[in-house]
Amino acid sequence: MSDRVPSFVEVVVVHGMGHQRSSETLLEWAEPLIERIQWLAGAAAENQVTFGRVKADSSDEDEYVSGRVLYTDLEGGERDLAFGIREARWADAFLPMKPSQVFSWGVDFLWHTTLRLGTYFARVLRLGAWQLAELRRPPTPPAMRAILLLPLVLTFALAWLAVGVMWVLVIAISLLVAALLPALSILLIFPIFQNLLQRIVDGLVEFVGDVAVWTKRPVRAAAMRGVVRESLRKARASLDAAAADPAARTKLVVLAHSQGAAITADTLFDALNEEPLPRVDAFVSVGAAITLLGASRWPDGVRGEVVRAVNGAPRMAMVPEFNPVAAWASAPPTRWLNFWAIWDPFSAGPVSTSSAARIERWRQSYRWKVLPGLRVTEDVGVTGSACGPEEHPVHNTALPFTDHQSYSSNIPQVIDPVARLLLDLEPSSSTRTADGADVTLAAPDFDGRRAERLRNTLHVRGIKALGLHRLLVMAVAVAAVVLPAPAETIRTVATRVLAFLFAADPTTGWLGWLGRQSWLATVVIVAGVAIIGLWINARLWRYHRRKITWRRDGELAGVHWIGGLVLRAVLVAVLWWLLIVAAPGEVIPWLAIVAGLAGVALVVSPLLGLRPLVVPEHRG
Repeated sequence: MSDRVPSFVEVVVVHGMGHQRSSETLLEWAEPLIERIQWLAGAAAENQVTFGRVKADSSDEDEYVSGRVLYTDLEGGERDLAFGIREARWADAFLPMKPSQVFSWGVDFLWHTTLRLGTYFARVLRLGAWQLAELRRPPTPPAMRAILLLPLVLTFALAWLAVGVMWVLVIAISLLVAALLPALSILLIFPIFQNLLQRIVDGLVEFVGDVAVWTKRPVRAAAMRGVVRESLRKARASLDAAAADPAARTKLVVLAHSQGAAITADTLFDALNEEPLPRVDAFVSVGAAITLLGASRWPDGVRGEVVRAVNGAPRMAMVPEFNPVAAWASAPPTRWLNFWAIWDPFSAGPVSTSSAARIERWRQSYRWKVLPGLRVTEDVGVTGSACGPEEHPVHNTALPFTDHQSYSSNIPQVIDPVARLLLDLEPSSSTRTADGADVTLAAPDFDGRRAERLRNTLHVRGIKALGLHRLLVMAVAVAAVVLPAPAETIRTVATRVLAFLFAADPTTGWLGWLGRQSWLATVVIVAGVAIIGLWINARLWRYHRRKITWRRDGELAGVHWIGGLVLRAVLVAVLWWLLIVAAPGEVIPWLAIVAGLAGVALVVSPLLGLRPLVVPEHRG
């Protein structure tokens, strides 16, 4: 026991926008983190996590989870780690804005967000096409480059079509919401509408009201920062009290999501707040809405005036807009890891000091259009000149509506790196020069890093397939109704099945009436095909995800998503058949060939493309 190195880690989790129940964020992150810590420590009896104080209710005492684990680090040393996880819950630290105030603020914010998200999604779609273009360059073999030509052309065409459709949908939804917000505020004046609309209004205010307060009410925003600051102080005090041994290692980590990341960045790095803070060793931002929300500011857009001494005489000077990345780069060393999902509309990619710098770091994460002289790494992206923290692009759900809330369930790409950070189990990356020469490859770490890359690749391919399967399922459901022959066949089969089950005449009675309602048949067919297809897709993915997440490193080589490949092939085959059945006879041969080639490209497409890589920090 005396040879084990005592280590103490405190984690402060900060929630995002919207109302949060007590301990909701704490348990959302503590449970998967501790589960992964246990997996990394090993299954031996002495390595089992033991829990200390667990306080996860709404009593006066702070919510807190503590534990202890014994494990072996990368250098072969024995570690005795005591960890604690607490929650900085700022949701009740301020008086919310009135609904009318939120609505008046929301119209301007809506258009700003719409243009930003539209640009972001267009970049994501273009990037997906350019990934295949990158694969057609050496050292990809010439034969493989020729095979990739058709998927490349199809992906380019579909990407630009999707960009156009996406912009139409985003603008249409924005126009609808912009018209509804003023209408709702007016209708609430009348008692007849108040009871009907109050629940909708409360939901909108609860979701975006915190954002309005943070961006336009600096006094209340200071209360939010105060909660984070106080939690950090308690965490550091706990570390100082526990680490009586001079040889003990301590680490304070703050993990913040969405709006909580913007609040935390302002708290940690804005020197104008003049709020003394304890030393924070690592700041982990997930789905950070930093570029969307920025820092708290006065309604006129100016942060205010301060008195500065100029040649010994006081002088009023305007305070520039707060830039969290620039402030972090000049602040005392704090490691910053920024996790953002590819389809997360709120984080919208990397953070940096300018829009051009953000785009550069975006490209670095995919080794996109690598310029001569830049250092390419095996485990990380391109080291360029743009300032920014460690960028960790991840794939959560391949769905914009759920990506933002799914970071804590992404074990391979989010939970695992954070758990390794807490345990000091991060293998050193292998840095390579532009000519491919290995300069820092550590032999003992190689197997672990190779398994980590394989796990990451399997996860990315699986998420891409998951999203593609959803689109194929919906395409089959719509095609079965839009194309007349399949729709009539499905209706006939369904009618005969119902007639057999209920021993009824399919031409008379309720079954005959049901058969004459074409609109009802359309809804039933689309909903039925979609529900069954999406359910099968989700079940297959959950089974495959467990293998990717919990298989040991030596077992990953045998992990293949055969079920997903079969489902994708079946869906593509059904689409091909529906097109052939509905096509005129004179175009069937050509249509069969073109649709068949496109189907093959769709089946193999999730296996292609570059996986995102970590971009190392650069302080400029």
